[in-house]
Amino acid sequence: MARRWGDPVRLITETELLFPRTAVAIALLETGGFQARSMMKSHNWFGFRKNGRGFQKRIRKGYGEYASAQMMLADYQAWETDVCLRYGIKNEEQFRRWICRHYAADPDYPTKLAINLAEVNKTWQ
Repeated sequence: MARRWGDPVRLITETELLFPRTAVAIALLETGGFQARSMMKSHNWFGFRKNGRGFQKRIRKGYGEYASAQMMLADYQAWETDVCLRYGIKNEEQFRRWICRHYAADPDYPTKLAINLAEVNKTWQ
């Protein structure tokens, strides 16, 4: 799978996430297939806004910028764990439903996420 999208997917899948397929699908969606230069440069592959988790090095136009992809992935991991513990989420489907209701304002986000997830599932090894 990493061959198709390169290092970002390898880094995501090597991080100990609860639901790495969903993380890859979100990152693909938020970065336009890892093509959005500003998001790649700021290492904000998940479109995180300012938060208090302590991993962002600065905020630009309301969005976090990270010193490295590893810092951004640590932020995602902390966020994912917090959401699951706080809301009693036990599986990936529950997590995706939560994301679609609370993570993005775009009413088409569920459809877009499903499309990206289908692409991820095709290449997942």
